[in-house]
Amino acid sequence: MLFTYGKTKICIPPGYEYVYYATFIAGEWDFLKVKREDVILDAGAFVGDFTVKVAKKAKEVVAVEPLPWAFQLLKKNVEMNGLKNVVLVNKALYDVEGVKVKISDEGTGSKIGEEGIEAETTTIESLGKFSVVKMDIEGAEGKLFKRREWLGSIKQIAIELHGKENIERIPTVLKEEGFNLRFMKKDRFNKGNA
Repeated sequence: MLFTYGKTKICIPPGYEYVYYATFIAGEWDFLKVKREDVILDAGAFVGDFTVKVAKKAKEVVAVEPLPWAFQLLKKNVEMNGLKNVVLVNKALYDVEGVKVKISDEGTGSKIGEEGIEAETTTIESLGKFSVVKMDIEGAEGKLFKRREWLGSIKQIAIELHGKENIERIPTVLKEEGFNLRFMKKDRFNKGNA
């Protein structure tokens, strides 16, 4: 399905219309104040909704998505919008570079596990330095926080946390690194609460 938001066009597969709503109507990530000089990491770019929305405001966006079908739509959406400042990475973010992991496609998100499609991994450090990070990687975020060096250049970070351990540990790490935290409830975008 093709949606438009101003001059932005985005192709969203049937059944995923909520992605368009959350990003473009409810403004799920709009609290990130993107500036022209920002280099952004879209970790878990999915079909590129956040990527295409912020690419026109930023210096560069590195969009990482491991699922092949979602990556193809991400690529199509970037091309359809004529975005030349987007780097596409069809890998899974992890704490180790170049290993193979299994990713299950559960319809509402992908998870690293014992079954699913095989994806090669990459690390944030190998992709460069970023000033803004949007992260929605379905539980793998805990792996990335084993090391903290990549946080050194980050001015703003938004993370969708998954799993009790990540929910407890990652905010502590961010506080220790000097970030001011703001929490949002998962039902913020449910109908009637937006």
